[in-house]
Amino acid sequence: MNNRKDATLQTPVGDATALDQAASTCRQRGSEIYSLASSLANETTSPSWVGPRADRFRNDMGAMKHNLDSIAAELETLASQFLALAREVEGEMNLLQKIEQDVLQFMDSFEPLLDMPPPPWQGTPWGPGHLPGPFDPAWKAVAKAFGL
Repeated sequence: MNNRKDATLQTPVGDATALDQAASTCRQRGSEIYSLASSLANETTSPSWVGPRADRFRNDMGAMKHNLDSIAAELETLASQFLALAREVEGEMNLLQKIEQDVLQFMDSFEPLLDMPPPPWQGTPWGPGHLPGPFDPAWKAVAKAFGL
């Protein structure tokens, strides 16, 4: 017996794959910026140009390299945060999937007989044909309502 609403592909808790892709993009861009900064530093430290303007230019380029290195480091930090969030999303999705399976198994195993108390979902907003979709955080409320 399938007691849930029509399944959807939406995952209200997040998209771990998209977060992994965002992390990969951040890392790639950070690496490109770091390479650009290193190349900039190598090209601008040439001793062939001398004088106050050359010194000022080299100082400006050194400051730019520092800024670019900082941006690259921030992108690496952001990538790490995206990856950590992706693992959290996966964990939450696994938990919601387990709760969903437990509730469905519980509901499927309930066979009302004469002289039995009403089903445990009576008086709750949940019941056969009225359950959350896959990975919906509302599964936690369903499990709590059923005492699971």
